[in-house]
Amino acid sequence: MSNSIKDSAQAFAVNQVLKYVDSNPQEAFPKLLDWADKFDKDNLYLTQRQQIRKVMEQPDSNWMRLINSLWTDIDSEVRKVFFRNFIVNASLLGSRKQVAIISFF
Repeated sequence: MSNSIKDSAQAFAVNQVLKYVDSNPQEAFPKLLDWADKFDKDNLYLTQRQQIRKVMEQPDSNWMRLINSLWTDIDSEVRKVFFRNFIVNASLLGSRKQVAIISFF
């Protein structure tokens, strides 16, 4: 699969995930982490997933309040652009590009 098709598919998937999370963030987060466990076969994001799970186990923590405020205090379009840029551009596409550059040298 070419990179542009793969990139488009990933962007589409992220958009669908954002719609899912918008419907019920508290219910969606644990399910998304389970999904991420299945798809991160190389465990590139294992440490991040573990930290997120630890935060989610403490619903009254400052971190969970901050995460929840993303859905209560921030405009939905701003949130969508932020997540698209952070997840698709920086994490999914950026990680692959960084690995390619490192491998080059």
